[in-house]
Order: sequence, then structure tokens, then C-alpha cells
Amino acid sequence: MLIIVLATISIPINVSATTINSSKGIYGTYTSFNHLYDAYQDAIKKGDTRKQEELLAIGRSSLEAEMEISSDIIQPQYDPDQMYWINQFPNYFSYGRFETRSNGITLSLGNFKSYWSSTDKINGWNSVYAKFASSSNWNNTNIMKEQLYCHARLGYAAIEAEWNLEPWRTSMNPITCN
Repeated sequence: MLIIVLATISIPINVSATTINSSKGIYGTYTSFNHLYDAYQDAIKKGDTRKQEELLAIGRSSLEAEMEISSDIIQPQYDPDQMYWINQFPNYFSYGRFETRSNGITLSLGNFKSYWSSTDKINGWNSVYAKFASSSNWNNTNIMKEQLYCHARLGYAAIEAEWNLEPWRTSMNPITCN
């Protein structure tokens, strides 16, 4: 007989009050990112631009909170030997390459993980940065990092096999990751 026990570990996290309204959670009145995403898609279908802006603000603050939570839990490790992080890349991605597309250059990453922990996000980012930041195609590091964290959210990570980080972007939609 096989018995599987699932446990949840609660880690107290110190996140600024401006990032999270504790009475609502990081997704406002929505219970998860998936619910927020669905509400955003519904607002687009209805042409409700006021609701879209409201949801984008929640998406932006929740993404910032997720990134802050990750950095509060585990500080990024910067190894002077870039090869360490480059060698970590296959633990997070099946491939990575710059591609030229109709809207510009993109860094395409083959995602094979359905769940990204805070540690995975930090280490995955460190490996991407170490492997590709020296390329002449690399630009707008902060936006590319936001895109990676956005794609690593549970709703996307479980369904998207390819993530595209677009170095030409100067801003990003925190719900669609574009």
C-alpha cells in the first residue's frame, strides 16, 4: 500500500505594506493569478478599459510582490565563475536561443517545469543571465527579468513550453507577460 502525504509549509515573509494589501492578498480580490488572468481576458472581450487598467495595476503589484518574496526568501547567488550558472541552465530550460521575429529579437527559452519555486525563479534567472547577458542582443535587463518571473507564475509555467523574453521591450503587461 502506497500512502502519499502532502504538507504545506508556511514561511513568514516580510513584504512591504505598499506591495500587498493584507486583507485582500497579492491578487486583490482574486483568489489566484489564474482568476486575475481570466478577469483580464473577460474585460478585454467586453472592451472595459477601466477594468483592464485596474487589473493591470493588480497584476503589476502582484508580480512585484512575487519577485520581492523570492528575494526575501533566498538572496541571489552571484558566483564569480559564470560557468557555474551556465551549467545550471539545463536544470531549468531544455534550450535557449535568440531568434529574430517580425516584432524584434526574442530570447526563446524551452520551459519543462510545471512549477517554479522561489528558489527556481532566482536560480533560473541567474542561469539565463549568465548564459545570455553578454550577447549583443541582450537589453533591458529588468524587463527581461520581469518577463521570466511572469512566465514562471503557476498559470503560465504549467501550460507554456516556450517562454519568450523580449529584450526590445521597455515595459511589460504583468498579466500577459508581453
